[in-house]
Amino acid sequence: MQRRQIIRGIAILAFIQAGVLFGQRLHVDGREMLVSGMNIPWRFYGHDFGGRGHRSFNPDFYDRMFSDLSEAGINTVRIWLHCDGRLSPLRDASATVTGLPTAFLDDLDSFLQLAADHDLMVLPVLWSFEIVDTRLLPLIQDTTRTRSYLEHALKPILERTEKFCNILAWEIINEPEWAMDIPFAGTTGEVVSRTDMQKFVALHASFIHQHSDQRVTVGSAGLRFLSDFSFLTTNYWSDIELQRQNPGCAETYLDFYTVHFYDWNWERLSPFKHNVDKLRLDKPTIVSEFAFSKGDAASTLLKRAVENGYAGVMPWSVNAGDGIATWEDYRSPMTGFSREFTHMMPDTTYCIRDQMSEYYHTCSVAPNPASEYVVIRSLMESAYPMRIEIVSMLGQKVLMYEGSTH
Repeated sequence: MQRRQIIRGIAILAFIQAGVLFGQRLHVDGREMLVSGMNIPWRFYGHDFGGRGHRSFNPDFYDRMFSDLSEAGINTVRIWLHCDGRLSPLRDASATVTGLPTAFLDDLDSFLQLAADHDLMVLPVLWSFEIVDTRLLPLIQDTTRTRSYLEHALKPILERTEKFCNILAWEIINEPEWAMDIPFAGTTGEVVSRTDMQKFVALHASFIHQHSDQRVTVGSAGLRFLSDFSFLTTNYWSDIELQRQNPGCAETYLDFYTVHFYDWNWERLSPFKHNVDKLRLDKPTIVSEFAFSKGDAASTLLKRAVENGYAGVMPWSVNAGDGIATWEDYRSPMTGFSREFTHMMPDTTYCIRDQMSEYYHTCSVAPNPASEYVVIRSLMESAYPMRIEIVSMLGQKVLMYEGSTH
């Protein structure tokens, strides 16, 4: 089945004459795409997918939110999945991952479909740096436990979401530097070594590339952790750094960078003041978290990020509830930004509806109605297992099958 692809702008060092090509734009289906996005980023921190009771997934909530964002010209949302691991993934006492909560995949499936219905790309964040202050610390430090997550949680996620083409990329971890024993960082109670975190990221990146056609990124806490332009800065997430921790694996790379900027985080390298060429950023780079400081001219800052060569902006946040900002603080400037750069924001998600109709049109169920048995036939060929659910007229799930298509 053909799918629209997010093409790596320049995902490895590209040489033009005597220089490196910096700050490339993202491309979707061969067309340049500027991200005009918003951080959602959670409704109930760590419980949004697979939660129960009042914390269970609420499609009406997201349908209303997506409608509002889409009307303002937003084309991408950033959502957090496991967060610090408080609900998912499932694991035993040794932090070995055994699976996902029962409703996790259904919730994620519904979320992505709702986003597609509103023409929204999605940047899902798997982890946040707070994971090191939980009992999941061994998940980063022990390769065997990392691989247990990849096989028993991430693989099912990738298989279930394979049909969606509105996943911009999988963000492996949010602001990992705060949990690393490196200069100007390491603010968590527990910290891991530079090599441990880089290997954690490297194993995720290679696994995603090997098991899907989806893209991969990391939510870096600041430009000083993405740039080699001075002796005070280091790019911890370059191809060279990651492949050093996973040697011999060509799939170990990030497809593009995402970076955050908050002027209170000792960050002096602002994407609104520093061009990607100056900082020697060798991949497309999205400013995926930031907040306006008092007195900032919002529309000017947003435009300046584009002029400085960044591939998009995603303010913080719609509803994080942390007192930094809300959607109402960003509605007007983001609407103006989206209108000004609409020529750089192609339609990216109509393919979802085409794909879903392909599923429906190539399947037949007989007899219908049925009381004892049904025969399901499909003309669609797939390298992945087929998942079939039969739901009664009362909305009760009466049968589920997951296996080969024969």
